[in-house]
Amino acid sequence: MIRDIQKNRIKEFLQVKGLDWKVLILDKKTHEIISPLLKINELRECGVTSHFMLKSNRNRISDTPAIYFVEGNKENVEIIINDIQKGLYVGFYLNFVNSIDRRTLETLAFELSKKGVAFQVKSVFDHFIDFISLQNDLFITNLKFSFKNLQNIETWKGITNSLFGVFLCLNQKPLIIFQKKSDENFVPKNISKMLESKIKNFEKIQSSRKKPLLIIIDRYFDLISPFEHVWNYSALIKDLMEFHLNRVQIEDEKEQNINYDLDPSDFFWMKNQNEFFPLVAEKVEKELLEYKKEVATQNIKENINKMNIHTVLEKAPEMSRRNEIMHSHMKLCLKLVEKIKERNIDDFYKIEKSKYKKNELIDISEKGNEDDILRLAISLIKKEKEEILSALLKKRNINNSCFEFVKNNINLNTEDISNTGTSYTSVVSNVLGNIKKLLPLNTDMPISILVENIWNKFKNGNVDGYDFYNLDGTGLCYDKEISSIIVFCLGGGTYAELKSLKVLENKIQIPIIYGSTEMLNSKEFTEQILELNKN
Repeated sequence: MIRDIQKNRIKEFLQVKGLDWKVLILDKKTHEIISPLLKINELRECGVTSHFMLKSNRNRISDTPAIYFVEGNKENVEIIINDIQKGLYVGFYLNFVNSIDRRTLETLAFELSKKGVAFQVKSVFDHFIDFISLQNDLFITNLKFSFKNLQNIETWKGITNSLFGVFLCLNQKPLIIFQKKSDENFVPKNISKMLESKIKNFEKIQSSRKKPLLIIIDRYFDLISPFEHVWNYSALIKDLMEFHLNRVQIEDEKEQNINYDLDPSDFFWMKNQNEFFPLVAEKVEKELLEYKKEVATQNIKENINKMNIHTVLEKAPEMSRRNEIMHSHMKLCLKLVEKIKERNIDDFYKIEKSKYKKNELIDISEKGNEDDILRLAISLIKKEKEEILSALLKKRNINNSCFEFVKNNINLNTEDISNTGTSYTSVVSNVLGNIKKLLPLNTDMPISILVENIWNKFKNGNVDGYDFYNLDGTGLCYDKEISSIIVFCLGGGTYAELKSLKVLENKIQIPIIYGSTEMLNSKEFTEQILELNKN
């Protein structure tokens, strides 16, 4: 939903009436917004022949118009003024990702009028689409080191602008709900106030009978989950590979980097990204086997009846794309298996999710790398003695400052669900080899438990312990008036949490969209905590 809407809004301003061909100028922020949405061929369909970065050295193309899609800050506007004065393009269509402030806009107008070139600017628009849609049910504000900077007022402004853009795209005023706290520095409370003020002062977002329920939480609510070892496909890819803005990078056998796009154009990814890895490996093998059977069948048909050649040719591009996708996933699975074996990820996951014996803890203390041991110790904080976990870290000479931070800031009110267990499955897969074919008995996580609890309270008309803002000013509304639930995590989210929320979505039968300031893995989260500890 949210991805499709944002994509269409961008395509609208790219397809300027009367401009068959044009160039597109982007900055770093807008390049990251557009890259998961539009591929090169889709830009071509919009009449974009080439795209350039704003700060790159660009040659004059005097017979071609240019569409700019950039931030409206002072530095960018100075470059735009210079481009127009030099006559780099035949016409300039300016599109700002957020609102350009009055003073900067006046500077733009004054400088261009002074040189007599203001007529070259054909249009100026603010678009308020400062967020990145990774999927229809997943978006980020792409604020790096957002957990470390969670108390920074500029971070709050950035988050507010992004959430405002989301609801402007949806054209719905949300009901905002967050945990009740008296602390004036409680970030969800401050973000909610800022968002409420911004939406109320903007008349274009309509009131409607149906509205989204926006649940704002921060990472301090659950510090443990980002450290836990993961077992579903998307979370493993984020954990063990370079995965950013829907693009994963792996090394081939020649040690050269290969990029794969894991996005809505990939049917297998959309269907299986949240599945546990043993099931994915099995499905990849089955899909490839089915493809080979289909190709063999087509060859037989072609030999029997030459009239079928037309049908075969029609199916060829689709089958070729399917083959390409499945071979990509086979390579990803094989690379994951290699990394899982190397670090005994399956053993760590099993201990964190099940009851274990002391000798198992001793055995695993020799396995994995230092990051795995730190993650294990943090994951067991609620169910193991502190001296045992400290000894575990000391044995491998691991800095315990991250462990101490989590221990001192842990939310003791979150439910410990780590002892719910795992089961072995009858998965048939040659890819997995001797990797444990584990399936958790429970997919709940603290975030899904919290959301379900809020939803149940909401249905009963009693949200004790939570504050809320209804931007229509009508008080708490009925559950039947909620069109979707948007869960936004300040300080970073995870793909494991996305999976748990999608399981909850099926349970409560209402669409859930997951948003966060950034998508994290344990390594990235550890880096932020270590930086935070330095201050």
